[in-house]
Amino acid sequence: MTKLLRTFARAGQDSTLWPVLALLLAVLVPAVCLLWFMNAAMQNERFAARQRLGEAYRSQLSASHSGFAENKIDKRIDEVAVRCQVAQRKKQRQQTCKASLHVTSES
Repeated sequence: MTKLLRTFARAGQDSTLWPVLALLLAVLVPAVCLLWFMNAAMQNERFAARQRLGEAYRSQLSASHSGFAENKIDKRIDEVAVRCQVAQRKKQRQQTCKASLHVTSES
């Protein structure tokens, strides 16, 4: 560590080292900043792409889910309608049987 400090102390006396260090600093700092900025931009693009995909999948899922729910409701309505028809027929048969029994008992 002290050797490094002595090198910089001697560099203050040597006039050719400071322009090289300044040039190196002037090149490295913007390059590092540019790399950091590109990394942040790529992360933002990934996040935006994930959001767009999520929205697209959500809309497809809701469309298919609503269709599925409508089909399920339609099937259930048909089942209930069939059960009602069966119940009405059964009730009509019972009434017919009661009426025939009532007529036979009066005779």
